[in-house]
Amino acid sequence: MYFDEEFLKSLPDDWSYAFQKIYNKFLEAVHNYKLEDDRYYYIIEEAHILLKVFCEKKLPKRKYHVPNLTGTRKANVENILRFFNNLAAESLQYIEKQNNAKKLKHYKNVVEIAFEDVFHFEFTEGDLERIQQLINELRDLISKTKELKQKHKQRLLIKLEKLQTEFDKKMTTLAQVLEAIIEIGVNLGRFGKDIKPLTDRIGELANIILSAQKRAYELPSSLPFKLFGQLENDKSKDKKS
Repeated sequence: MYFDEEFLKSLPDDWSYAFQKIYNKFLEAVHNYKLEDDRYYYIIEEAHILLKVFCEKKLPKRKYHVPNLTGTRKANVENILRFFNNLAAESLQYIEKQNNAKKLKHYKNVVEIAFEDVFHFEFTEGDLERIQQLINELRDLISKTKELKQKHKQRLLIKLEKLQTEFDKKMTTLAQVLEAIIEIGVNLGRFGKDIKPLTDRIGELANIILSAQKRAYELPSSLPFKLFGQLENDKSKDKKS
């Protein structure tokens, strides 16, 4: 297989980024083989199946019509290439639109803080770097863990992808990020100690955010906060004592 299982599992959840990765791999094949090569046409047939399933599963509302391979070899190749190029252009437009929306959201946050004496939470550069690192580690661990079913993985990965775009150096509210972190933490907590590396990172992520809250509210940094599995651990210790 050219588009093998390992490649398919590595695709991002967002359809536009996933398709760009598929498109780039497809272009490698186009450049490495010639039309008359059987291997080239086999990849076209694989790509045809992948396109149909991708459009059905990822883009059901758009009702794309992937061309059938019912013509000559040359015609089939041209039709698949055209479809790939058109969808690639559309996915890039979608990515640009999403990026612009994120930039405008960030700019609105900056303007509100700049022009008003708005109460806000502030993260250090080190905080933001560690937050992104933790989210990337969580994404990698969730993808690889055998303790979670695929449907749970997909839901958590989508949550993480959205969470990663929410952070700014200065933020007027932390409600959305805290809600997402708590939801992810609660869902992971259902699976017990076997996924401790995941819950540990969620705990660290939450504590970075809580530290920003303490600074904003001028609370002592030593103020304790019980998170996720800590309460259960404390109960266990109490019973033993």
